[in-house]
Amino acid sequence: MINKWYLYKFSLILFTIGIIVSSCRNDKSENIESVELDTDLPQDYDGITVDFQLLNSNGIAVKSFREGENIIFALSLTNRTSEEAIMPNVMKVLGENTFRIYSKDGRDMGLPWDYLSMSDAMMGAIRLPQGASRTFICSWLNDSEIEKEGFGKDTIRYPLPRGEYYTQYDLSISDNKKVIYKKEFKIF
Repeated sequence: MINKWYLYKFSLILFTIGIIVSSCRNDKSENIESVELDTDLPQDYDGITVDFQLLNSNGIAVKSFREGENIIFALSLTNRTSEEAIMPNVMKVLGENTFRIYSKDGRDMGLPWDYLSMSDAMMGAIRLPQGASRTFICSWLNDSEIEKEGFGKDTIRYPLPRGEYYTQYDLSISDNKKVIYKKEFKIF
Protein backbone atom coordinates (compact mmCIF):
# COMPACT_ATOMS: atom_id res chain seq x y z
CA MET A 1 0.00 0.00 0.00
CA ILE A 2 1.24 3.47 -0.88
CA ASN A 3 2.05 5.62 2.09
CA LYS A 4 -0.25 8.68 2.26
CA TRP A 5 2.70 10.89 3.11
CA TYR A 6 4.48 9.97 -0.17
CA LEU A 7 1.26 10.44 -2.12
CA TYR A 8 0.82 13.89 -0.53
CA LYS A 9 4.44 14.87 -1.35
CA PHE A 10 4.09 13.58 -4.91
CA SER A 11 0.85 15.56 -5.41
CA LEU A 12 2.45 18.68 -3.95
CA ILE A 13 5.44 18.35 -6.30
CA LEU A 14 3.17 17.90 -9.35
CA PHE A 15 1.08 20.90 -8.27
CA THR A 16 4.23 23.04 -7.87
CA ILE A 17 5.57 21.98 -11.28
CA GLY A 18 2.21 22.82 -12.84
CA ILE A 19 2.27 26.31 -11.36
CA ILE A 20 5.85 26.90 -12.51
CA VAL A 21 5.13 25.70 -16.04
CA SER A 22 1.95 27.74 -16.37
CA SER A 23 3.65 30.88 -15.05
CA CYS A 24 6.57 30.43 -17.48
CA ARG A 25 4.25 30.25 -20.46
CA ASN A 26 4.21 33.78 -21.69
CA ASP A 27 2.39 34.09 -24.98
CA LYS A 28 4.15 37.11 -26.47
CA SER A 29 2.18 36.84 -29.72
CA GLU A 30 -0.67 38.78 -28.14
CA ASN A 31 1.68 41.68 -27.41
CA ILE A 32 3.40 41.85 -30.80
CA GLU A 33 2.67 44.91 -32.90
CA SER A 34 2.58 43.88 -36.56
CA VAL A 35 2.85 46.30 -39.44
CA GLU A 36 2.09 44.92 -42.90
CA LEU A 37 3.71 46.67 -45.85
CA ASP A 38 3.24 46.15 -49.57
CA THR A 39 5.81 48.62 -50.82
CA ASP A 40 8.65 48.68 -53.30
CA LEU A 41 10.42 51.40 -51.33
CA PRO A 42 13.19 50.57 -48.85
CA GLN A 43 12.19 51.09 -45.21
CA ASP A 44 14.41 52.31 -42.37
CA TYR A 45 14.27 50.86 -38.84
CA ASP A 46 16.64 52.25 -36.22
CA GLY A 47 19.27 52.98 -38.86
CA ILE A 48 18.94 49.67 -40.73
CA THR A 49 17.47 50.04 -44.21
CA VAL A 50 15.51 47.01 -45.40
CA ASP A 51 14.82 46.48 -49.11
CA PHE A 52 12.85 43.40 -50.19
CA GLN A 53 12.35 42.83 -53.92
CA LEU A 54 11.26 40.18 -56.40
CA LEU A 55 13.56 40.17 -59.41
CA ASN A 56 13.40 38.58 -62.83
CA SER A 57 16.40 36.72 -64.29
CA ASN A 58 17.78 40.06 -65.56
CA GLY A 59 17.87 41.43 -62.00
CA ILE A 60 14.98 43.85 -62.56
CA ALA A 61 12.35 44.30 -59.84
CA VAL A 62 9.00 43.13 -61.25
CA LYS A 63 5.53 42.06 -60.15
CA SER A 64 4.80 39.74 -63.09
CA PHE A 65 6.64 36.67 -64.35
CA ARG A 66 6.16 34.51 -67.41
CA GLU A 67 5.13 30.95 -66.69
CA GLY A 68 8.33 28.95 -66.14
CA GLU A 69 10.45 32.06 -65.46
CA ASN A 70 12.66 32.01 -62.37
CA ILE A 71 11.67 34.22 -59.42
CA ILE A 72 14.60 35.73 -57.54
CA PHE A 73 14.06 36.92 -53.97
CA ALA A 74 16.43 39.69 -52.84
CA LEU A 75 16.61 41.03 -49.32
CA SER A 76 19.10 43.83 -48.64
CA LEU A 77 20.05 45.16 -45.22
CA THR A 78 22.09 48.37 -45.02
CA ASN A 79 23.60 49.78 -41.86
CA ARG A 80 23.12 53.55 -41.85
CA THR A 81 24.19 53.98 -38.22
CA SER A 82 27.53 55.34 -37.02
CA GLU A 83 28.66 51.98 -35.64
CA GLU A 84 28.63 48.27 -36.40
CA ALA A 85 25.18 46.74 -36.23
CA ILE A 86 24.82 43.29 -34.76
CA MET A 87 21.55 41.45 -35.28
CA PRO A 88 21.94 38.76 -32.64
CA ASN A 89 19.31 36.28 -33.78
CA VAL A 90 19.63 35.12 -37.39
CA MET A 91 16.23 33.43 -37.24
CA LYS A 92 14.60 36.76 -36.32
CA VAL A 93 16.24 38.36 -39.36
CA LEU A 94 15.95 35.40 -41.74
CA GLY A 95 13.02 33.53 -40.26
CA GLU A 96 11.86 30.05 -41.08
CA ASN A 97 9.17 31.37 -43.44
CA THR A 98 11.26 33.91 -45.32
CA PHE A 99 10.14 34.04 -48.97
CA ARG A 100 7.39 31.41 -48.50
CA ILE A 101 4.97 31.64 -51.43
CA TYR A 102 1.19 31.47 -51.09
CA SER A 103 -1.49 31.45 -53.75
CA LYS A 104 -3.90 34.37 -53.64
CA ASP A 105 -6.42 32.15 -51.79
CA GLY A 106 -3.79 31.36 -49.13
CA ARG A 107 -2.62 27.91 -50.24
CA ASP A 108 0.99 27.29 -49.19
CA MET A 109 3.14 26.76 -52.30
CA GLY A 110 6.36 26.25 -50.36
CA LEU A 111 9.73 27.81 -49.73
CA PRO A 112 12.46 28.45 -52.32
CA TRP A 113 15.09 27.16 -49.86
CA ASP A 114 15.69 24.19 -47.57
CA TYR A 115 18.26 25.51 -45.09
CA LEU A 116 20.31 28.54 -44.11
CA SER A 117 23.75 28.11 -45.62
CA MET A 118 25.69 31.10 -44.39
CA SER A 119 28.31 31.36 -41.72
CA ASP A 120 25.98 33.68 -39.76
CA ALA A 121 23.69 30.74 -39.07
CA MET A 122 26.61 29.04 -37.37
CA MET A 123 27.55 32.16 -35.43
CA GLY A 124 23.94 33.01 -34.60
CA ALA A 125 24.28 36.68 -35.59
CA ILE A 126 24.45 38.94 -38.61
CA ARG A 127 27.11 41.64 -38.35
CA LEU A 128 26.99 44.76 -40.51
CA PRO A 129 29.88 47.24 -40.27
CA GLN A 130 29.04 50.94 -40.42
CA GLY A 131 27.78 51.85 -43.91
CA ALA A 132 27.86 48.23 -45.11
CA SER A 133 25.13 46.38 -46.97
CA ARG A 134 24.36 42.71 -47.17
CA THR A 135 22.06 41.16 -49.75
CA PHE A 136 20.52 37.73 -49.28
CA ILE A 137 19.44 36.14 -52.55
CA CYS A 138 17.48 33.01 -53.28
CA SER A 139 15.69 31.83 -56.41
CA TRP A 140 12.63 29.67 -56.85
CA LEU A 141 13.79 27.33 -59.61
CA ASN A 142 17.55 27.15 -59.37
CA ASP A 143 20.55 28.98 -58.03
CA SER A 144 23.08 28.16 -60.72
CA GLU A 145 22.40 31.30 -62.75
CA ILE A 146 22.69 33.72 -59.84
CA GLU A 147 25.05 34.41 -56.99
CA LYS A 148 23.32 33.27 -53.82
CA GLU A 149 23.99 33.98 -50.19
CA GLY A 150 22.23 32.75 -47.13
CA PHE A 151 20.10 29.91 -48.42
CA GLY A 152 20.70 26.35 -49.57
CA LYS A 153 18.60 23.90 -51.54
CA ASP A 154 18.38 20.11 -51.54
CA THR A 155 15.15 19.58 -53.46
CA ILE A 156 13.99 20.65 -56.91
CA ARG A 157 11.33 23.35 -57.20
CA TYR A 158 8.95 23.25 -60.15
CA PRO A 159 7.62 26.32 -61.98
CA LEU A 160 4.54 27.85 -60.46
CA PRO A 161 1.40 27.61 -62.61
CA ARG A 162 -0.31 30.71 -63.91
CA GLY A 163 -2.08 32.65 -61.21
CA GLU A 164 -1.78 35.27 -58.52
CA TYR A 165 0.55 34.78 -55.56
CA TYR A 166 2.20 36.55 -52.70
CA THR A 167 5.33 36.09 -50.65
CA GLN A 168 6.40 37.77 -47.51
CA TYR A 169 9.34 38.54 -45.32
CA ASP A 170 8.78 38.96 -41.57
CA LEU A 171 11.30 41.17 -39.79
CA SER A 172 11.31 41.11 -36.00
CA ILE A 173 12.55 44.56 -35.12
CA SER A 174 12.30 43.98 -31.40
CA ASP A 175 10.63 41.51 -29.07
CA ASN A 176 7.32 43.27 -29.49
CA LYS A 177 7.40 44.69 -33.04
CA LYS A 178 7.31 42.82 -36.31
CA VAL A 179 7.15 44.25 -39.82
CA ILE A 180 5.68 42.03 -42.51
CA TYR A 181 6.76 42.85 -46.06
CA LYS A 182 4.22 41.39 -48.42
CA LYS A 183 4.86 41.17 -52.17
CA GLU A 184 2.06 40.25 -54.53
CA PHE A 185 2.95 38.96 -57.98
CA LYS A 186 1.45 37.23 -61.01
CA ILE A 187 2.51 34.36 -63.22
CA PHE A 188 1.09 34.75 -66.75
